[in-house]
Amino acid sequence: MRFGIPRSPSPVREGPQKANSTSTRQLEDAMASIRLRSHYTDPYEEWERNVRKESFKAARKNYATIQSKLHDARQVAKTRDEERFKAHLALQRSELDKHLAKIREKVDAEKAAMVEQLKARETALWRNIDAAIAMDTKKAESKWAAEQKLRDEEDKRRKDAELKQRLAEESRRAEEEKKRSQEEAQRKAEEDKKRKEEEEAKKAQEDMERVEAEKKAKMEKMASERGIREQLGFLSAQDEWWTARKMMANLKTEVMPVVKNKSGNSADLKSAWSAHRRQITPKIGQLTENINDINRITDQITHIMLLPPSGHNPSVYYGLLSSLAKTIIGQAEAEVSNATESNPAMPIAQVTFNLLERLDGFGDVLWARLVTRTGGWAVPYPVGDADYDGRKWANQTEWKKANGYRQMQANDGSMVWETEEQYNTRIAGIMRVYFTVLSIKPVRQPLKGAMWQTPMFWRWIARLVGSDGGGRVMLEKSVAADVLAAGLQVLGSDAKAIWGNQFVKLLALVYEGVHTGFGDKSGGKIGGSKPEGSAARVRLSIEIERIMST
Repeated sequence: MRFGIPRSPSPVREGPQKANSTSTRQLEDAMASIRLRSHYTDPYEEWERNVRKESFKAARKNYATIQSKLHDARQVAKTRDEERFKAHLALQRSELDKHLAKIREKVDAEKAAMVEQLKARETALWRNIDAAIAMDTKKAESKWAAEQKLRDEEDKRRKDAELKQRLAEESRRAEEEKKRSQEEAQRKAEEDKKRKEEEEAKKAQEDMERVEAEKKAKMEKMASERGIREQLGFLSAQDEWWTARKMMANLKTEVMPVVKNKSGNSADLKSAWSAHRRQITPKIGQLTENINDINRITDQITHIMLLPPSGHNPSVYYGLLSSLAKTIIGQAEAEVSNATESNPAMPIAQVTFNLLERLDGFGDVLWARLVTRTGGWAVPYPVGDADYDGRKWANQTEWKKANGYRQMQANDGSMVWETEEQYNTRIAGIMRVYFTVLSIKPVRQPLKGAMWQTPMFWRWIARLVGSDGGGRVMLEKSVAADVLAAGLQVLGSDAKAIWGNQFVKLLALVYEGVHTGFGDKSGGKIGGSKPEGSAARVRLSIEIERIMST
């Protein structure tokens, strides 16, 4: 419009523009229709996608749950079950892969069928674009499937790597924790061992001090009686212990080095000693309760020891006596200590008695071995802080060995001391054989040496309760009740018949020590306060009651 007058449209220009506008609009409508058709959402497709999504979600959830359970199980089993866990995990993965493959096959089949149905339904309308849409759809599906597969594989590799790293980290932490626990346990064990050794050393020192104090008091008390004892030929407990220890020291320093050819100039003596010693040892092990076997073995050993007509070299003879005594005591430890029959010591005691009658010097050698192996309980006499010659013990180990304790090899190869129960059982077994020897009545004459005669049992109990030698220091040890019970079981009834009311009074004193204690403020009892002592007190009490009831 110019100057208010509308301009007439040019017929020449208007025609082509209108035609183009109509064509453009139709083209746009067609394209809009195509776009609308291409973005059409089919309900079945929507349901299929949801089902697939839920399936993958459930599969991932199940996979995570399985992985968690496997992880927990592997954490408990730790490194021991690592291979088994991997195999189980591989099996689960394989099953999951198969399950997913079936799902994918099913989805692909359903999708292909759906596409075919869609094609059939829309062939008439979309004949011209069906091929293109189908091609694009297949490409998109293939690409999506490939990408999804890559994502799944990447996710699987990542989870596997994380799991492997986590398991390795947990294994490393477990190993470190195990190592720390072992180090802590070892440190604690070493500390406990050190503390126990310190406590034992302290207790040993206290025991030695108490022993020395009691011995000093007793020696002062007995000083006035020494002259009378010497005139009557009675040795004190200390003198008997000294004599036995000295005899044992002489055997170790003067006899055994010769028969073992320590200096290199007595090979013939070593050969003779070794040959006859090997004949003696198995014969002691053949003992039975049959009197004929006992007499036969006695004769055989006597023949070996005396070797008619000229006999052995003195060093060989005493070396064989020492070996014989050691074998007898070892047999008592091995068999009598662990036996259950009523009188297990009789066979070995009878052979010992027979050999004491026949072999000169055997009584002194066996006594030295017996006192040394029992730690003074055969006398009885408490081991103080020094040996017979006044030499102080070098360390606690030497002192414990002097008290009769033995060391054994542990599973780790280290040497450990026997337990209190093992010690008590072993000492009681040896002493049972000794008491059984004292109980045997000689046919011709008493054995040489007061320590092998029946009256020694009276002296032994009197010494133990405090007249000389033993005393409270020994009575408070748990082994005291065991040894007393063994002695009364073997000789109690005979002793009551021999010494009558005097022995009954002695039993009453022991019975009081078992049940009420020593009569002072400490409240100590025979056998001490350890569990081993409590059990032994019961056996001792039963033996006293048995003797008194007969």
